Amino acid sequence: MTPPQKTPHFSPKTRRRINASDLAPANRTLGHVADGRVRLERLATTRFISGRYRIAGKEVRRSTGEVTLEAAKIEAQKTWIELNARAVLGLPVVEPTFDECAKKFLRHADRLREVSDGQRRNYRQKWELLAPELTGVRISNVDAQFLLNLREKRSAARTKQGQAISNSTLKKDLDFVRLVLRYAKEWEK
Repeated sequence: MTPPQKTPHFSPKTRRRINASDLAPANRTLGHVADGRVRLERLATTRFISGRYRIAGKEVRRSTGEVTLEAAKIEAQKTWIELNARAVLGLPVVEPTFDECAKKFLRHADRLREVSDGQRRNYRQKWELLAPELTGVRISNVDAQFLLNLREKRSAARTKQGQAISNSTLKKDLDFVRLVLRYAKEWEK
């Protein structure tokens, strides 16, 4: 019995054969730190070097924010120590971002139906408005100073009619943030 033949894949536009390397550029491993427990990689999609950690049975990848290997090694070592300390203290190693919690909160509110349909629609509209400011922010980074800065940015913005944003709107913005944080604390343990 002969093995099945591999069918070559061709690009419909260029009629050129597609190789696996054309589909997904490979990540390059540049080195290791912490006795080989942390792998430093340069992802194909970014110029920054990231560290890949395995802590408490979870795979974690964090950008070092550095482009040189020596500086990345220092940052990766610091991150390794921080993640280990979090694991020893029983804190979550992989911390959710605000946008992840906000999306889960909106699904939770729809599922429980504790508030009216109109209020849930307001939650979704508020999230669309605040998403550019809160996407990618770690929950632990949302502190009093962060909220003051957010309120300052929102108060400097204008409505569609060109008017200043009212204090009641700013209060509703912070109420939405408070509800998401409460959801993260009580439901996303």
